[in-house]
Amino acid sequence: MTLAVGKAVVASQHYISSLIGLKILEKGGNAFDAALAMSAALSIVLPHTGGLGGDGFLLAYTPNGIVAYNGSGKSPKNFDVEAFLKEKPIRGPLTITIPGLVDLWNWTFQRFCKLSMKEILEPSIRIAKEGFHINKELANAIANFNYQDEDWLRIYGNKKLGDVITQKEQANILEAISRDPNNFYNDLAKELVKGLKRKGVKIEEEDFNEHRGEEMQTISLKFLDYKIHELPPNTQGITTLEILKLYEENGLNKLDFYDEKRIIEHLKIAAIAYKDRDRYIADPKFMDADPVELLKKTHVLESVKLDIEGDTTFLAAADKEGNMVGIIQSLFHPFGSGVTVNGIVFQNRAIGFSKKKGLPNSPLGGKRPLHTLSITFAEEDDRKILLGCTGGDLRPQIHSEVLENIICYEMDLANAIDMPRWMLTNWDEEYEFIFEKRLSIKSRKAKALDYFSRSVGICNSIEYSNETYKGYSDLRSEGVSLSIF
Repeated sequence: MTLAVGKAVVASQHYISSLIGLKILEKGGNAFDAALAMSAALSIVLPHTGGLGGDGFLLAYTPNGIVAYNGSGKSPKNFDVEAFLKEKPIRGPLTITIPGLVDLWNWTFQRFCKLSMKEILEPSIRIAKEGFHINKELANAIANFNYQDEDWLRIYGNKKLGDVITQKEQANILEAISRDPNNFYNDLAKELVKGLKRKGVKIEEEDFNEHRGEEMQTISLKFLDYKIHELPPNTQGITTLEILKLYEENGLNKLDFYDEKRIIEHLKIAAIAYKDRDRYIADPKFMDADPVELLKKTHVLESVKLDIEGDTTFLAAADKEGNMVGIIQSLFHPFGSGVTVNGIVFQNRAIGFSKKKGLPNSPLGGKRPLHTLSITFAEEDDRKILLGCTGGDLRPQIHSEVLENIICYEMDLANAIDMPRWMLTNWDEEYEFIFEKRLSIKSRKAKALDYFSRSVGICNSIEYSNETYKGYSDLRSEGVSLSIF
């Protein structure tokens, strides 16, 4: 946990990543260069949270406006829908979608970067070749992982806290990407597809060859005096906006932070927003509702009665040129599908599809599933806040609670992130929830967590105001923020 203040800042979930980002800025790179370098580093040092086999999204504020990119992949064209619906797998071959992170790197590099791709990726290539010491987060992820894949076991199976681990296969792939990122979806894809097919994945080279992410327009909402931006579908970003809308409409911003009524009503709001998410949000090409119109819906809060985890990593960088860049990347669950080829662990994003037919988010070949990744950006006059977090399905609640702390309770960035959180974890039949035991909640449906628990998400954030940046890394993790002053 650190708070960094200066003319340029970086924040990420691992000290190696943050240090690399800072060095890129000192070398003359901008925030986009630093963000890509940090993204690559996290792919190596926190491989359970995201990497070459996963997806990523970008949201950035620039002097020319806000830019956003959807780096999520589709299911293979030959995706076995019937087998997926029958088995409802959590890991394994049926859960794999095309990874989009490298495409996001390429899009960003072509439009915004100042350094060469070789300069950006060199630090991560070196770490992958020479090795790094396993930290607590990765050690815990390895110890708790139980999917049997011989290639995963060869790399991670006997590794513990403090051990040195190398990623030489990924180093070779990163070197090929540094020459041309398109190599990942063309020449490199040949061997990756062979390996995936050998492990039962119904996938073809064309699935890689044809992958393209998409530039997006954010969706936004006025919340009190702030304008809040989120990523549009297929992400769940709109769910954050709906929670904030209902929070203000029902006057919860007038209640004391520790008021148990506020907490319970907040859980009701979350239940409404998540049910809307599960009914309407999907790949935009398959949605039957306009996201903007969804935000205009009116709900009766009393209709919800309450008796009162996923793995990701978010990084952010800001530079002296006025750029604030956030990238969120993930394999979804820790180590994703578990299926490992040429050192790359592939994501299990297909489990984001609905488990029944007839819905906008029902499974289909060549379709993007509902995606839990999102990034939020808030602005009011000269103040700008870029926020992201781990948390999977819980992300909209984490984003909304931190923003409420800043906007409604006038907390500074560090306090807003450090304050205790509570999260609805089941909104289908049983309204179950968790809370950090710094709060006092009495309910048979509530589970108390440790004082600063990873289960309520890990935030990294950058704020700009008064010509100064502040970067903050959540003390629930081993993250670090660093600055140039």
